[in-house]
Amino acid sequence: MASSILLSINTQRQTKMLPNIKHNSEDYKGAIADYNAAIRLEPNNASMYHNRANAKLMLDKYKESLADYNETIRLEPNNASTYNNRANVKYKLGDHKGALADHKEATRLDPNVENYIDLGISWFVNTLSKL
Repeated sequence: MASSILLSINTQRQTKMLPNIKHNSEDYKGAIADYNAAIRLEPNNASMYHNRANAKLMLDKYKESLADYNETIRLEPNNASTYNNRANVKYKLGDHKGALADHKEATRLDPNVENYIDLGISWFVNTLSKL
């Protein structure tokens, strides 16, 4: 009994680690497949959605990436990094106003220099898009 529990725990750890290894080696398609498996095991794990969104972003799958960032925010609404990443996807999709809103939220959640720079750039691009 104890050995089967340990095997199950070890399998779950591997299921979570393997997609990160593939992502880091730029095997984004493989990483996405493994993130899918990890999400089936833990459907409320925000970091798996976040990481899968990052992998999809690397493959220019912007709408799919956006959906995963939305799910990440639903599960973990106070993660500034997710708002910044989602803003980048919104830019790619032409939603400058939405990107600006996400940069504002990221800066509110984590008021650091990088977030303020992103917010300034976002404001500038949003203003230019109105001209």
